[in-house]
Amino acid sequence: MAAGDGKKDELSLAEAAFVEFLAAQDSDHPVEFAEFASRHPEHRAELERLHHEWLSVARVLRRGRDEATPRAERLEELRVDAEGEGLRLEFAGELVRRLAIARTPGDRYEPRGELARGGMGVVHRVWDPHLRRQLAMKVILARRDVATPEERSRAMYRALARFLEEAQVTSQLDHPGIVPVHDLGIDGRGRVYFTMRLVRGRDFRRVLELVRRRAEGWTLARALGVLLKTCEAVAYAHSKGVIHRDLKPANVMVGRFGEVYVMDWGLARVIGRKDPHDLRVARDESTVVSGVDTDIRRFSGQTPGSPLLTMDGRVVGTPSYMSPEQARGRTEEIGPRSDVYSIGAMLYHLLAGQMPYVPPGADLAPAAVYGMLLAGPPPPLLQVAPDAPPELAAICRKAMARDPEERYGGPLEIAADVEAFLDRRPVAALEPRLGYLARLFFERNRVLATTVAAALLVLAAVVTTAWRKDLAKQRENGRLLDLNHAQVLAASVETLFPAEPGRVRKMDDWLAAVDDVLARAPAYRSQLLQAQAAGDEREVALLEPAVRDLDALERALRPAVRSWRSKAADLPRVSLDVDGRKWEEAIESASELTAYGGSGDLAPQLGLVPLRVDPESGLWEFWHVLSGERPQLDESTPSGYALAPETGIVLVLLPGGTFTLGGSGDDPQRDDVNEPRQEATVEPFFLSKFEVTQGQWWRVMEERPSLYGPGAKILNADRPTGTPPSDADVHPVESVPWEACARFANRVGLRLPREAEWEYACRAGTTTAFWWGASSPEGFENVADRCCASRTGGQAQFDFRDGWAAHAPVGSFKANPFGLFDMAGNVAEWCEEWFRSTNPPDDVPRRRLVRGGQWLSPPRFLRSCTRQWDNPLGVNQARGLRVARSLAR
Repeated sequence: MAAGDGKKDELSLAEAAFVEFLAAQDSDHPVEFAEFASRHPEHRAELERLHHEWLSVARVLRRGRDEATPRAERLEELRVDAEGEGLRLEFAGELVRRLAIARTPGDRYEPRGELARGGMGVVHRVWDPHLRRQLAMKVILARRDVATPEERSRAMYRALARFLEEAQVTSQLDHPGIVPVHDLGIDGRGRVYFTMRLVRGRDFRRVLELVRRRAEGWTLARALGVLLKTCEAVAYAHSKGVIHRDLKPANVMVGRFGEVYVMDWGLARVIGRKDPHDLRVARDESTVVSGVDTDIRRFSGQTPGSPLLTMDGRVVGTPSYMSPEQARGRTEEIGPRSDVYSIGAMLYHLLAGQMPYVPPGADLAPAAVYGMLLAGPPPPLLQVAPDAPPELAAICRKAMARDPEERYGGPLEIAADVEAFLDRRPVAALEPRLGYLARLFFERNRVLATTVAAALLVLAAVVTTAWRKDLAKQRENGRLLDLNHAQVLAASVETLFPAEPGRVRKMDDWLAAVDDVLARAPAYRSQLLQAQAAGDEREVALLEPAVRDLDALERALRPAVRSWRSKAADLPRVSLDVDGRKWEEAIESASELTAYGGSGDLAPQLGLVPLRVDPESGLWEFWHVLSGERPQLDESTPSGYALAPETGIVLVLLPGGTFTLGGSGDDPQRDDVNEPRQEATVEPFFLSKFEVTQGQWWRVMEERPSLYGPGAKILNADRPTGTPPSDADVHPVESVPWEACARFANRVGLRLPREAEWEYACRAGTTTAFWWGASSPEGFENVADRCCASRTGGQAQFDFRDGWAAHAPVGSFKANPFGLFDMAGNVAEWCEEWFRSTNPPDDVPRRRLVRGGQWLSPPRFLRSCTRQWDNPLGVNQARGLRVARSLAR
């Protein structure tokens, strides 16, 4: 008000600001008072007084309005049923206002008992006296698993949006395979509900069990008929732009007269609008036309900040039947092919008698199944169900392809292949080989097949005599094939790795082939003895090497592969199921730790078990199951672990980031082999806290290549030299070529670090030439000090004694800021890449990169940026390895 008005006082600055706040409350983007007040610190006290007075007046006005307004119009008193507990919601949205005003009388439906209960609602059987029929009524449930009232209210807004979306989506899907919705409203008790046809029957889970037991006339063909009707209903929904996203046997009902209904559309996504079930931003779908219209869809375009649409960002669905893109929360990739995957998973359950990833009788935590889903596909169908028809196995494999582009385009394509199988016609998912096509032809034309079979018998009789004459030669050739097969099997062992669940079938096939060959090994050994006794040099020369290969298969390779096969099969239980709660703790913790920047990228990792957060680095550390026993914590040691010969690898999850790769600005000795200074970015990854030890190498490779291993006369110049050290198995392995290191890593599902990853880990956020700064490396790294010089007879590079003439037990010195030990000392470490340089020396044509200093290194090799190289087949007494692993999302 202008000062010259004379009728009212001029508004103060605080009052004018508060008027601005009140005006913002009627906009699409209301402002929280605390946030608004923080923008005006000079008027904060006055603003708080005005806000308090305004709230008092608002309460009085609301009380008067409630007394003057009929109950049906008191829009804030919406109650959500939760087993006798009523949760009152203040809400917005035209749909809910209409429902509240047209509230259903309390006696409209008569309760007749509860039918089912889920995470979003409870379904009651009710009686409609007006139309004299029984219906199913779904009532929304309150969230009692949320701690604070404010969080609980937000959770209920999300649940209400989904509930209303389900009702309107389902009501517009007019198909015999989708249960029709009759009514949506708020009853006399204030509960949101919708009614639908009451389906009498059983869900597909029960049908699958009956098929497995061959009970009540349920056969594979009959169950496939249910799947075909499911495909038709889902395809209809897709034609309307609706993706179900939670297809599973529990959501398919089979009626008493063969009706099939696809139920529970609570997680459905309507293509063509922003997804209210996930925080991630979908791709622009403004040009997509959807055949389904809902108030939530319209409201989302008008008021994006409405509480009805507050999103929790959770991945929705059921892990065993969920597509990989849905599990990873990639909303923009979720479409019809995601439902195709779920139908394929139901077919897998039908054929295997078990859910994907979950063996019969197993009680796996959802986090464990979720982790296995992210890690890779379930065990191949023909591995868990060898008797399954290969056509159906191929259909299942195509429907459940990890890449959506490799799946069927839609449910009707699956249905077409299933119908082709039932009609004994070729299926599109199986390669049309001649034998397969011939078998189908004979099955469809049995009379003709009988005639052809008779003709074949006559032909067989004609050739029998000639076959017998050639039998002796065939036996000789068979022996040669057997012996050659043994050599091939011995040479193919490395193809069985990495030891993970997906390789179990291949290991089983290899073991079966070995068992088959070894069944005839005694006869070959006997033939060798006879040939030696008879002096048959030709026979001896043929049999001796072959029998050696058979002995190697029997005594070493077969037991080793059996052991790895057991570890691989047990890996999900040990790493994901047993420690499921530990994974939940690690995931929640990593999303909050400053070191990871709140990225929330961590998901359960198959083969790893969370151990702890390093108190110094603030980074999570994990036990790598396949490499050895669980590391035991011991805070009295420099590393925090009591390292022993049987201890497995400890992996540190590094957060990733951008850093300066190459020569440092304070590095006057930079030479041509260093990378030029450049910005480099690495993704989050795992790196071993310590160098690989001799004990870990022995367990994986069953060999001891180290020059300074058990039996060496000296490892410590300050110890007596006559007795081999007892702790060699906790020293780093050395004298190992790059090729052997790559095999070691592959066997246990790891890899060698990439060069940029190695330097990023070594620097650990530092920018100096040496990660510990410019001072002496004493106490930080095992280097060429006076102890080393006393053994080699050379000149000490550093004037101190660290107590070790060669390499030291891993973790003996200080860790860098990432909690990693021995990055610039002890032994140098192989990297994954080939060495490349703009001006390579003439004698370095094909060499692998080596990083890090060693116990023989001069100072310049201790720098974080220094690069070395070597022949990948060469060995060096001061060269070992550290292993890495990519982060599975």
